[in-house]
Amino acid sequence: MFDAMHHKDIPRLKEILIENGQYHAINLNSGKITCKSFNDFIESLPKSNTQYSELLLNPTVKLEGKIAMIWSKYEFKIDGKHSHFGTELFSFIKVNEKWKINSSTYTVDINK
Repeated sequence: MFDAMHHKDIPRLKEILIENGQYHAINLNSGKITCKSFNDFIESLPKSNTQYSELLLNPTVKLEGKIAMIWSKYEFKIDGKHSHFGTELFSFIKVNEKWKINSSTYTVDINK
């Protein structure tokens, strides 16, 4: 997903993200919680000249049948420069033998 996000590969993102999925961002500095749909996220990418990259740091994966999750610390960069750290949780559902992200919840800590 991160490679598709970095390259603004909309068809690939639509393969990876489940339709009607959502993400929730919790800003640890302001306390603000943001909720957006994956569709809104995908639509916003081509409109921006900004390059995004994310690196998972020591992820933990849990899997049972057709559900899975990844819990990880991460570093986020904008245009190659450090933006923030946080913790991220992805949940997955296996649909037609393909894994799709159905939600993402993450924290944003700009002080780290």
